Amino acid sequence: MTMRILRLLSLVIVLSAGARMAAAADILLIASTFHKGTGPFTSTIQTPLVSAGHAVRVWDQLTLGWPPIDTLWDYDAVFFHGSERRATGTIDSILTLFAQQGGRLVTEGSNIASYGGAYPEFEQHVMHADWQRAKQTVYTHQVVVPGHPIAAGLPGTFTATGFAGGSQPDKARLAHGGTLVIQYQNQPGTVAIAAAPRQAFVCGSLQRVQTTSSVRTTLITNLVNWVLQNPDDAGIIDMGYGLGTALNQNCPVWAKVRNFANSADSGSVILQASTDSSAWTDIDTAAYTLAAFDDDSLLFTWTPPVESRYYLRMVLQPLGGDAYSDNNSAGLLVTTFDNAVHPKLFFTAAQIPTLQTQAVTTHLAMYQQLNTRVAQDLAYVPPAPSLWEDVNYSQVASIIAIGSLKAVITPTATYINHAKNNALALCRYPHWEPGIVDMDIYSGRCAFSLALAYDWLYPYWTKAQRDTIQTRLREQMQRLAAAEPRWVWWPDAYIHNHNVNCMSYLGSASYGLMEEEPEAQIWEQMAVDNLDNILALYGPVADGSWYEAMNYWGFITWTMLPHLWLLREQQNIDYFDTPFIQSMAQYRIYGSMPLPQQMPMINEAQNDEWYGPDDQLALFAREYNNTEAQWMRQRIANRMGYSWDGPCGYFFYDPTISQTVPTDLSWVATDQDTYFGRSAWNDTTSTYVTLKCGLVGGRNAYETYWGAGAVGGWEPSHFLPEQNSFTLAYGPDYIVQSAGLQSPQHRTFNSTTMLVNGQGQIGDSTKGTWPLPANELQMNPSLIDTFFLKHTDYVVGDATSSYPSTLGLTRYQRHMLYVRPDLLLVLDDMRSSSPATFTYIVRNPSNIFSTQGNKIFINGTWTDSDMHMLAPASRTLSNGFDYYYKTDWGGWGQRVSNATPDTSVRFVNVFYPRQPGSSDAELLFGDRNLSVLRLDDHAGFEVTAAIRHGYVGAIDVDSLWTDAQLSVTVRNPATGEFTYGAVRQGQTVDWGAPARRLYESPTPMDVEWTVNADTLWIDGQVGDWARFYAPTTTFVWLNGQAEPYFQNGPFIEIGNLENVPNGRVNDLTIQLAVDGLLILRWTQPTFYINGVATVPDFFDVYAADTPDGVYSVIATTDGSESRWDTYDLEGQKFFYVVARLEPAVAAAPNEGVTVPLDSAGGAAGGSERHR
Repeated sequence: MTMRILRLLSLVIVLSAGARMAAAADILLIASTFHKGTGPFTSTIQTPLVSAGHAVRVWDQLTLGWPPIDTLWDYDAVFFHGSERRATGTIDSILTLFAQQGGRLVTEGSNIASYGGAYPEFEQHVMHADWQRAKQTVYTHQVVVPGHPIAAGLPGTFTATGFAGGSQPDKARLAHGGTLVIQYQNQPGTVAIAAAPRQAFVCGSLQRVQTTSSVRTTLITNLVNWVLQNPDDAGIIDMGYGLGTALNQNCPVWAKVRNFANSADSGSVILQASTDSSAWTDIDTAAYTLAAFDDDSLLFTWTPPVESRYYLRMVLQPLGGDAYSDNNSAGLLVTTFDNAVHPKLFFTAAQIPTLQTQAVTTHLAMYQQLNTRVAQDLAYVPPAPSLWEDVNYSQVASIIAIGSLKAVITPTATYINHAKNNALALCRYPHWEPGIVDMDIYSGRCAFSLALAYDWLYPYWTKAQRDTIQTRLREQMQRLAAAEPRWVWWPDAYIHNHNVNCMSYLGSASYGLMEEEPEAQIWEQMAVDNLDNILALYGPVADGSWYEAMNYWGFITWTMLPHLWLLREQQNIDYFDTPFIQSMAQYRIYGSMPLPQQMPMINEAQNDEWYGPDDQLALFAREYNNTEAQWMRQRIANRMGYSWDGPCGYFFYDPTISQTVPTDLSWVATDQDTYFGRSAWNDTTSTYVTLKCGLVGGRNAYETYWGAGAVGGWEPSHFLPEQNSFTLAYGPDYIVQSAGLQSPQHRTFNSTTMLVNGQGQIGDSTKGTWPLPANELQMNPSLIDTFFLKHTDYVVGDATSSYPSTLGLTRYQRHMLYVRPDLLLVLDDMRSSSPATFTYIVRNPSNIFSTQGNKIFINGTWTDSDMHMLAPASRTLSNGFDYYYKTDWGGWGQRVSNATPDTSVRFVNVFYPRQPGSSDAELLFGDRNLSVLRLDDHAGFEVTAAIRHGYVGAIDVDSLWTDAQLSVTVRNPATGEFTYGAVRQGQTVDWGAPARRLYESPTPMDVEWTVNADTLWIDGQVGDWARFYAPTTTFVWLNGQAEPYFQNGPFIEIGNLENVPNGRVNDLTIQLAVDGLLILRWTQPTFYINGVATVPDFFDVYAADTPDGVYSVIATTDGSESRWDTYDLEGQKFFYVVARLEPAVAAAPNEGVTVPLDSAGGAAGGSERHR
């Protein structure tokens, strides 16, 4: 049996309802302008008070900040005028302390309950009400207690009007010893005005109250007169109970009583108990006698008779008067349950032996690193409670969580006490997070870790220690839950990591107290509702990407996945079939850099991991049998160890899942419109490129929010105004990268995209705010084209709509051509309605740039690179340092601009590593519709590439002739050997004069070919047939499979071989005997399968009535035959024969050999049809 506190009771009993006019007083009117909302309406409050004879000092929070509590005590009463503002900020704690110390206070505001009531203490001591997480929609006020001094002279009902969106009064219900004086008529019991001795709370804006018959003036005057009058002097200001009491054992309960008056007061206090908060039983009584402004603590004795949840309350009885009870929902909530089931989170007591076995078998490597980490943590000494603001709460949470797991696996006194001592030390800190106190990520993380410690070490806690943890968890969870719907900026930011993380922690931690704490079900439901809102925006995303940055992907998955796991484990609610969750691993796998623990610098990234990702990848591998995730997890762990920031990876890892190296070298996160390309997997020296051109928040979230109806508030962050930015890494060297994490403003010039007349994109010079167009859907940056072959990637990003319309930009399309392993071409097609200066930015944290002629030398630690500036020919260059994050860090940028403003400019830049010498590049042709360039590394690699950006027709530039939409040709200029070619929708590639045909197809195809000595690799499409120039080839592979081919001089011919021009059977002869027998004879052709000669499997005989008629198969013979004969002519006069290899299926050809019959039936001889 344990007992616990739900709330500290702030009970002040009103003993007199008689009103009397307060003497003229000095009033401090605090006019809040804090955060969002309308107001203040200072004169509305000040004028009637001055008319009533009071001296009023206005404290303007905008100019003076919040007043210290000493200033409040300089006045007879304080009027906090919150009007319709969204928050009270740090004044919460000042007002709470002022009220606790007996200060006379009126608190007014539409949003005080939801946004100002940040903590239970504020509700208890200032509001005397509980917020109901809703707004009032009808504003008719109804007097509930006509005889109360606040209601003196007021009509029975009166109205309020003019509330704008978001400023409507909160819905709150009376609690904590308050008196409901005026309610909202349509919602009986909801607070319009609540009173307590020396205090009044107005849940609404007095500015909106009707002025007819001076209702508003009377009300304002009554409020101040009420708090100024001398109410009954004594009040209970605090209440608590002893921890660790079992059934049938005495439990000490105490109350703190204060005398607010300047004369002595005496009476008694009665302790009452109830199991239903309705029927109360007297338990104990204690007397008090207090001097003026004195306080005292009274001790009571209570013995819980049965296991139950108990409500305790104190009733104050003045000497010679009646007892006045508090509101039944207030007081203490105490549980005396001994039989809660623990542990239950991630494992049960019966599964602990399995965990211990895993530690020395399948999980040994993880466990060894766990031991090392815990051994280091043993030296940690928790700071004193007074130093709570200096505590690293993320570190403490990690120490507690992994220390508890170690204590479960190795339950010795050393490890058990280590985990327990740090958990109890956490309980002694008054708050778990500075800044947004107790209402953000680290407070949530501490709550989750403490819940795990409570659950896993349950048998090792004493009853008093369990009570301590329950009490502290409850208080912190109430604070975090209070933040969720209140204005702590992240509550409805469903696509922000703070929302995802805080609410995931809330949901996960709630399961630790599900049996003991009634509110745990509320916390869980809040987390589930929040999850549903997140998935309304991200659920359909099928690439697993997250818009903020890869680091933030790690952050949200690290908190969300344990919540999803526990939600299924504890409640049998399964979200793992959601497309977004199912595909999450792909974003981390295909977004990994050559050093897999490094992050691509896209949006507000940093270059190293924050949380995981081995934990998350282990779950994805286990849940979806994702062998690529298992491989990536192990590869990262091999380089940086296991991420023992938390314990969940131990439960997620399944050693039976095999490992598979990914094969795709190109990948697009379609929701983020971001391309990732690499030269190889499992190679830390490989090349890695990216191009980002996406919508803020992700495409699905953006289009859902602005197109299908808003979900929550639009508060994206960590997404940079850098559409069409790119990155380039050669091995461990980041040659080109954007800034990543920035503060206090996001700057386009800190990225690797373009400036227009020196200006950046929409969102530039802001921090997470986006001044979107009036029609938000008009902003639509995207990857408008993606084309991938095995060795060539071509992507086009269109960021035109990302720039303010005032700049007159009509086109900004970035064409990126990546030829593996190392060549990167970046072509920017810039157009505007009036002459403009466009600026191309290359950026790196280090000053690695130097310029010589048309080249920028980029010096890395592992390799060096050339950047060839091929266009514009007339340009200006500058180089400088910019801060990224305050003045903590920054980087260098190289800027290239067109020297003369123009309406149409192309920037053509080629990146290639120096290995070891420098390469040369030239623009063979360039205009607004076509660019053809060549790079020669002087080491046997010469590439010629043609890119269309508007041109229609054949390309005939220098040695190249092609009809392809995109063409890449690689050769060794010293030997003349052609080693690689690629075309997009191409039929022909010719080279030189006279032309040498390198590739030919009857229909446009997307295909590439690589020639290396005696082997030809072909990847992509092959239609009816295709011909490649490969004079030395013996072996042919098509899309990874051995392919039959015909050697036709220097050409390799593949496909439906019977349809290739010049045919396979071109020596067909025909004889018509006197007896009518028709005889066809031919010579068997030879085919090749990877250099091995083979004969056909079958011969198909085709016939038609005319040379150009429709041919059809009339017979099939075995491949060993070389003749066919028949008596049945049936009018056919034209024939040809084709060889067929299995498993190909014969098809009606469009080329072949025809043999016409003359009218006499004699042989007319063989003929060939050529193109």
